[in-house]
Order: sequence, then C-alpha cells, then structure tokens
Amino acid sequence: MRERLRGAAQESRELLAELHTTLGELHAARRIAIFSPMAGEPDLTPLMTAMPLHDWLFPRVDGDRLHFHLVQDAAEQLKPGAFGIREPTSGLPMSAIADIDIFICPGLAFDTTGGRLGRGRGFYDRLLGEANEKALKIGVGFACQLVDTTYPEAHDIPMDAVLCKG
Repeated sequence: MRERLRGAAQESRELLAELHTTLGELHAARRIAIFSPMAGEPDLTPLMTAMPLHDWLFPRVDGDRLHFHLVQDAAEQLKPGAFGIREPTSGLPMSAIADIDIFICPGLAFDTTGGRLGRGRGFYDRLLGEANEKALKIGVGFACQLVDTTYPEAHDIPMDAVLCKG
C-alpha cells in the first residue's frame, strides 16, 4: 500500500467536495477532528475556510497518545511536530475526546465494511476507544486506498463511513 501511494497521483478536490456535502448535512455536529497530512494523505485544511462555523480540532502527539486542539488558522497554528507532521502549537485550547462530534481519520487502507488499516502505532484505535459512542467516525483517503479487506483485528475500531476518492 505504501508503494501504491508513492506511485499514485492524488487529488483531494473530489474528496473535499464529498466531505463538505456530508458534513453540511450533519447540522448538529460542531466539533470536528481532522488531521494534517503526511505524504500520501489528503489535505483537509481547505474545509476550515469552506465551513468556518465548525470548531476544527487537530491532533498533537504526546507519547503514545493523541490530544486534539482547537485550530483557527492552520497556516499560523500548525508547525512541524512528531514524525514531521504539522501539529497544533503549544497553548492552543485542548478538547476532551468525548466532546468531539466527528472524527475524520487517516489510514493506510480502508475497506467497504468500515475497516481501517492504520500505520501501525495504534494512535487512532486508542483514541477512538475513548470517543463518545454517538461520535461519527469517517475514514478518508484516495481511491487507490480502498481494498477488499483490511484484515481487522480485535483492537481495531471500525469506521462508520469510508470516503476514498481521487
């Protein structure tokens, strides 16, 4: 999958359009957790401008855990952090995991039954295990990341929806 992502030309426009529509239909959802992309992942930060009435939360690595912080200006408030990924700068308000309405999750691969294959450190599976049971979990990636099965294990948290486009 890593080789497939390196060799594929990815375009986020179609994915962003579908996410915009999906999130727009969820009127009660206000606090949305997204992520800064690493190589081979879609850049979702344009959603912040397109949907300014939401609270956008980005992860910051703290040991083996993720903590989500409110970010209002990605260009100013996200700086290189763990693994070279842009993270919220220190001092930004942190959100309790249970208060997040929607988690938009990255992954290496996804399947149509909600399976998500992460990158092996278990950050999102640990995090989602603490989420509010009503929180929506959406796995996002490019079309080349959709596979027949991700071979889920007992600790894997399934997605409620998977959007792989582009």
